Amino acid sequence: TVSSAQVVERAGRCTADRFARLQDTDIASTSLHEAALLADEHRPFPPTTVPEHCRVHGVIRTVPGSEINFQVWLRAMGWNGRLIGIGNGGYGGTILMQGGLAEAVQRGYAAVSTDTGHSGTAIDTSWAYRQPEKIIDWGHRAVHLMTIKAKEIVQAHYTRPPNKSYFMGCSNGGRQGLMAAQRYPKDYDGIVAGAPAYDFTGLTTAFAWNYLAQNRDDASVIHPSSAEAISATVNEQCDHLDGLRDGLISDPRQCAVDFDALRCNPNTSVNCLGQQQLAALRRIYGGPVSGSGRQLYFPWPVGGEAGTNAASGWEVWMLGTEPHQRDYVDGLFRHLLGKERWEIGQMTFDRDPADAERRLGVVINATNPDLRAFAENGGKLIIYHGWSDEAVPATGTINYLEKVERFMGAERVDRFVRLFLVPGMHHCFGGHGPSLFNNVTAPTTPRDRSRDIAAALEAWVEDGVAPQSLIAVEAENPFEALFDLPRAISRRTGLLCPYPKVARLRGPESDPMAASSYYCDDLRQPMRSPGSRSRGATRSWF
Repeated sequence: TVSSAQVVERAGRCTADRFARLQDTDIASTSLHEAALLADEHRPFPPTTVPEHCRVHGVIRTVPGSEINFQVWLRAMGWNGRLIGIGNGGYGGTILMQGGLAEAVQRGYAAVSTDTGHSGTAIDTSWAYRQPEKIIDWGHRAVHLMTIKAKEIVQAHYTRPPNKSYFMGCSNGGRQGLMAAQRYPKDYDGIVAGAPAYDFTGLTTAFAWNYLAQNRDDASVIHPSSAEAISATVNEQCDHLDGLRDGLISDPRQCAVDFDALRCNPNTSVNCLGQQQLAALRRIYGGPVSGSGRQLYFPWPVGGEAGTNAASGWEVWMLGTEPHQRDYVDGLFRHLLGKERWEIGQMTFDRDPADAERRLGVVINATNPDLRAFAENGGKLIIYHGWSDEAVPATGTINYLEKVERFMGAERVDRFVRLFLVPGMHHCFGGHGPSLFNNVTAPTTPRDRSRDIAAALEAWVEDGVAPQSLIAVEAENPFEALFDLPRAISRRTGLLCPYPKVARLRGPESDPMAASSYYCDDLRQPMRSPGSRSRGATRSWF
């Protein structure tokens, strides 16, 4: 039972006057919301029950040309003393309510999300044309300032600051997480960075390379329907390399595919590729190179070709004449770089990647290996990446971790960084195999750090318990379980190990569909590029 005095007190804590002292910030609105179901008709996720909470909508204007919208949601009762920042996908443009703020408040947190300084869809870049301040906002400033303002709002609302602050994001949200650790090491005590698109200009170079590899002429185009045949060939040749045929490739770097198995001949007319298509496929797996043969970005791992839903797989992201990857290339060159009439056919790999990195890299790339300040502040960083990610190759994330280790020393890095590679997982979640471990939102209740990456992060930050493994779930309906893992009807569980460890089956009698049947084997394997027969390739490209 809530007394009338409590109702008045809650309403009083949710007024604009309460937050009037924020510098460079206007409070656009405050509103007290009763407990209710929240649903987003544009997203395939079940409704979320949100408790009574205060919403504060602010607008930050620090310099001309910058306007950062953000919202902080604050529980009316039962706050657990923590703040969580929610990352954005793609080019941002949206404050994430369901799949971000709602679940965090439901689970006891104060939560903050920003539109990253503009309004639009994840692939819209029109806002960036000749708008350098907005590019800075998207690159790093918006998340930093939303965090500073959120902490001040929490202080004003609850009369005390958050005990701990966390950040969770995937894809561009993973880039945002690494950017926070590198540039603003005191913003967050713990960060989960999933599938980080941290070298954004380099990734865009790879997207352009993938498109042009198969669109130089009609004979080179690989139709999206070929993804299944490519995937089947890869699995036939590589699934057994980890000692178990289960539809998953534990480390695609060990896979040397003979792509000639896909070649059309007089006896085949379907599910095969012509000579120029095969050449295009090899170029995609090899990654972009300059005219002199210098590697410009990382090789693309095999294994993520076939999708599992309408939004995943090479058929959506990479293959054909209108792949999703091209949207990001056009946006970066036409709007972020201000080349309004630019066409992808004009791309020159000896010039354009370096130009993009020179002009944009310092603002949007989170490539700095110096995490000393974050570590000295007690910060903990957990990175995860699907081996079958069709949007951001996991090879790049491995390379970043190795750069940090070379810069700071592997033993020191192990005290505050973990990387989990997920066999079969597509971009951020889904794919073939176990890929759900509360990937993108606040810890579920009750806490289970063995199955929940956000809970594992909290245990590391607050209790000093570093995650030694995670259990991932393959759910019948991954969309239903992504934001509410307890909903998952499990088909299979798998063991995820911190890199460079890999999961090994305990014995021939063990059940390969259960995580309990595996252990983490501390074994570094030599790296090989797809299609290469060599066993002596180095583990780092740059």
